[in-house]
Amino acid sequence: MYDPAEHPHAAELRDAWRSVRDEDRSRGRSLLRIDGYARDPYGEFDMLDPAASLRARREGRPPGEPASAWAAPRPEDWALLTQRYGGVYVHGDVYWTVTRKNLAERRFDEVDVLGYIEGPA
Repeated sequence: MYDPAEHPHAAELRDAWRSVRDEDRSRGRSLLRIDGYARDPYGEFDMLDPAASLRARREGRPPGEPASAWAAPRPEDWALLTQRYGGVYVHGDVYWTVTRKNLAERRFDEVDVLGYIEGPA
């Protein structure tokens, strides 16, 4: 239930999400995932591992080296914001990840983007 005065576009949004859900079911996979766990096309690894390694490299540290004397970049310190499957156009996924600390502080200028592209089938 919602108050139409507070959310005047709620019905349109609900219809849009319903069409995304129905399209996802017909294709057998989700085109858009918000929050939760990333889906690796091959089931080999969690996509947050490379995000933590890329951040360490960007900060001038070898992957796996502690960010400070007290903390290491660990996958559990990261959160998946969104995963988008490109479908027939891209044949791959794009992942938007952020550290949980930056998420709590609403620092979305610190979001990392990771692409996993297979190419045409």
